[in-house]
Amino acid sequence: MLERLARQIPDAPLLSDLGEDGALRTLTAAALLEEVFQLGDGLLAGGLGQAHVAIVSRNCSRYFVTLLSVLCGDAVAIPIDAQAPQPLLGTLLDRCDADAVFCDLPSLPRVLAAQKDRPRIRTVVTLEGKVPGLPSYEEILAAGSDPAYRGRFRTLEPDPDALRVILFSSGTTGANKGVMLSQANLLANFLGVVRDSKSSPDEHVTMSLIPLHHAACIAHTLCKVAVGRHNCFCGDLRDAVTLFRIARPDRTMAVPVIIDSFYRQISAGAPPAGLSRYFTCVGAPLRPELIRKMGEAGIRVQNFYGATECGPAISLNMDTEEDPYTVGRPLSGTEIRLDDVDAHGVGTLHVRGKSVALGYYKDPEATRAVFGPDGFFNTGDSVRLDERGRIVLMGRKANTIVLPNGENVYPEELERFVCGQLDYVAEALVYPARFRIGNASRTVLCAGLYIPDPARRADRARIGADLIRINRDLPAFKRIEYAELPGAPFPKTTSHKLLRTGLPEDCSQTGIILTER
Repeated sequence: MLERLARQIPDAPLLSDLGEDGALRTLTAAALLEEVFQLGDGLLAGGLGQAHVAIVSRNCSRYFVTLLSVLCGDAVAIPIDAQAPQPLLGTLLDRCDADAVFCDLPSLPRVLAAQKDRPRIRTVVTLEGKVPGLPSYEEILAAGSDPAYRGRFRTLEPDPDALRVILFSSGTTGANKGVMLSQANLLANFLGVVRDSKSSPDEHVTMSLIPLHHAACIAHTLCKVAVGRHNCFCGDLRDAVTLFRIARPDRTMAVPVIIDSFYRQISAGAPPAGLSRYFTCVGAPLRPELIRKMGEAGIRVQNFYGATECGPAISLNMDTEEDPYTVGRPLSGTEIRLDDVDAHGVGTLHVRGKSVALGYYKDPEATRAVFGPDGFFNTGDSVRLDERGRIVLMGRKANTIVLPNGENVYPEELERFVCGQLDYVAEALVYPARFRIGNASRTVLCAGLYIPDPARRADRARIGADLIRINRDLPAFKRIEYAELPGAPFPKTTSHKLLRTGLPEDCSQTGIILTER
């Protein structure tokens, strides 16, 4: 891929990030190929040709070049969340058997602290600047220009089915697991995305607002590089407005909470200059009402659905204007089936195809639990299929609320519905809780609603009336009976997903009781 791009469009910009001077630093197709190969030679010169190379950094071009060099060789790359707290960072470095760590300067103190107790980590490389006593990215590149090693990386013939990347799951439903992916897995996945996506002919610049330790960001960037698009990396969300103004991306990948934030800026009449015409939403489907409102503002939003274990893309909805309710059909080459289907047609989604991962690193028990002998991977997602075979995502099976009458409630579905109906609600979190009246109690559906505007939050009569109104459009068993009004956003993971641990078991008695009068 890189050699083809260097031949066909050698001077085309492919990777950019924001320099300390506020200007874009850019690698052309020809320069990218040369840097990937030279860094590969430098890894060989440093004895890291088959090492486990962890990357702990904000998004930047050098992060992606390091990842590409490993993918093209015989080493193993392990992108790790740069926001991981100290104990977790050390645990992840242990679990992936890291031999070396490439990191940015903000992450360096935590990386060095973790290295002290881990003799296996024999080197720490700084991606930026020069720190006394540590090799820098530039020095690894310089080592690759040594005549004894220059050109050796190009002669490697790596096994496409061998382990090449370990990506850690978010850990929202248990311990972080190391998902093992090969070249073949990644190749099958991003070629499926390229085949099935409909890139506009006037789309030239893309940007991702999610970190590179997420499989979706890696897949997105690989897809756009493969078709010669210019990719801009945002290392800090605080720089996003500056990058929109300078780079003027045509397409941006983001999670729902960020897209919702941009919509609120648009509604307030202050959209960032250079805001994209297209957004790709990952992490969760964007609610239909917001898709429609963004469309009215001239911005198209498309839903991307996947799982790290699937390389990661499972399906794409590239036409949300016609179909805002689904995450689209399965990718070409991806086979799906639904298990344990209930009376409403909802079942657990299983996926099979060349992009499905090799399993979990050094965790055979967890691997056997979800990777079947028939090649199907259990996503743990509850879905149904519409009449055209498109996937309607209900929520995580592990989050399903089973009512005493046997009905299943998918909290994510209700949360999207509430936020879509009430534009003053920024976040909703639905969970079961005991409602007490005297000595009696019963379990009800409770909704925590974060309303940023204090005046709106204080208008309890309107909130209650609005919730009663939208309850009428829901089946009786899905109706919310109690609402809590926290004064701050809900805790989230670094991928902006709601944390569903430690939820209250009882209604607070200070919320809003939702009963028809």
